Amino acid sequence: MLRITFAVGLIFCASSLFAQVFWTEDFGNSDCSAAGTVASGFNSANGVWSVTEPGVNGAGANVWYISATEAGMGEGECGDGCVATPALDDNTLHLSSSDIGLGDIGAAYFETGFGNITDTDRRVESPVIDCSGQTDITLSFLYIAAGIPGSDQCSVEYFDGAAWSELTILAPSPATAPCNPQGTWTATSFALPASANNNAGVRIGFRWVNTDDGVATDPSVAVDDITLQAGALNEVFADFEASETEICAGDCIDYNDLSTGDDI
Repeated sequence: MLRITFAVGLIFCASSLFAQVFWTEDFGNSDCSAAGTVASGFNSANGVWSVTEPGVNGAGANVWYISATEAGMGEGECGDGCVATPALDDNTLHLSSSDIGLGDIGAAYFETGFGNITDTDRRVESPVIDCSGQTDITLSFLYIAAGIPGSDQCSVEYFDGAAWSELTILAPSPATAPCNPQGTWTATSFALPASANNNAGVRIGFRWVNTDDGVATDPSVAVDDITLQAGALNEVFADFEASETEICAGDCIDYNDLSTGDDI
């Protein structure tokens, strides 16, 4: 009788289903002649951005702009702009001084000058984002920020179609050498609330608040390369164990399926 002996180990196979990006905003490109382009009414590929005033704004309140005066430099790079380096043309969304002050000079806000009150509370808001068919949504973007935590700061906010809510306050980005004082472009990401799932009326916003106390630390805030992605990482591990490792011709073997994870 023919007897076959063979070794059967555990068979592993791992695969991953990564989240899929379904919405992006990079604010386009322009040379320094576009300095001073206000974010309110800016028409990107996604639609029109807007600015609202949830709180008090003085006569010299700071302004949201979209231009390359604070250029997108990429993660880990030092802040810079087209005023200092004319070849830079990657637009960002940033908070800068008002026309009463110095205008769009990049991510640098204005405090108590020219005899004007600079109290600012302005939220820049994305166009409506259709999240129909999307779940487990993650918001990601690059930013630089400083300000004075607790008095001059930027919060990330979320609109569910009915009301705005705060998601987080941006932590100051690293400003160590060689990126001192303008800061280092930093990546961040976090999950949107479950109410964003399959929601056709989502918006995201960046709300800057500063008090007119004469104390300021630049940069203010700049944002670039915003993405929304859906779907959690799904790992599948195939694991099978044979019931017998020594059989005769014609015998059958049963396999015990020890796999984990969802099918993809």
